[in-house]
Formats: sequence, C-alpha cells, structure tokens
Amino acid sequence: MSEIKKYDKRNNLIYYKDSYYEYWYEYDENNNKVHIKCSNGREIEKRYDKNNNLTYKKDYFTEKILEYDKNNNCIHCKESNGYEYWNEYDEDNRSIHYKNSVNEEKWYKYYSDGKKCNISKEEFKQIERTKVKEEFLSRKKCSRFEIMDI
Repeated sequence: MSEIKKYDKRNNLIYYKDSYYEYWYEYDENNNKVHIKCSNGREIEKRYDKNNNLTYKKDYFTEKILEYDKNNNCIHCKESNGYEYWNEYDEDNRSIHYKNSVNEEKWYKYYSDGKKCNISKEEFKQIERTKVKEEFLSRKKCSRFEIMDI
C-alpha cells in the first residue's frame, strides 16, 4: 500500500496513512503542531507560548512543562516522571551551565571561534570572578559606597 497524505490550506500535513497506521494532525494559529493522534490510540498534545516556545508536551510516556527566559532560552523543564533540568545562559544566549535532577552538572565556555567546551566547576567560577573584576576595573570612578557594596 502506498502512503496517503492530506494538507490544509496552509500546507500543513493534517492526515497521513501508511500500510500500518493513520495519523491526524492539528495546528494552532502559528502553524505549531498541537495535536497528533494515531490509529493505534496514542496521542501527543503540545502547547506553545506567544513566542512559539514549546511550554507543554504530553505523550504516551510522560508530560513535560518547559519554562523560558526573556530571550526564549529554555531555563527549566519538569517531567511527570520526576526528572527535571535547568539551564543558564550568558549574555550572548549561549548555554553555560546545565544541571538535572539526577545530579549531573556541566559547565561550558566558548572559544573565539564559537566552539563549546566542557569545563570544571572551578574553572567556571574563575571565569565569573574574572568578569566581575573586569567590570569593576572598567569603571572610571566609583564612590566609596559602591566599593563597600562589592
């Protein structure tokens, strides 16, 4: 049997059939796939925020809730099975720290060519201290009150 495909007016696949299963797809107003139903009874539901970031996904295994920062970087994901992860980003929106609920933790730095490299927690802390020191030294003048706050 050959496959059958049907599309809506926006050219989104809304129906697919192969020799084993049939699939039905639904989309939101931004063309994000929000519902997938299979003839085997399995379904996937997805929700998105105003920036088209995936904020919720429920499938036959688990549910996920995702949170984003103001730059649309995923900063937290929590799954119904208890698994979670967190991400931190630098001012260029690059991942610099990853941590999950099973005690895995990674720190990253970037070379001038943009390549990402794993680093130790100690090296990460040293990079952060250097940034704070450089920012402080770059100030032309500061009051004694600012010095006391540092």
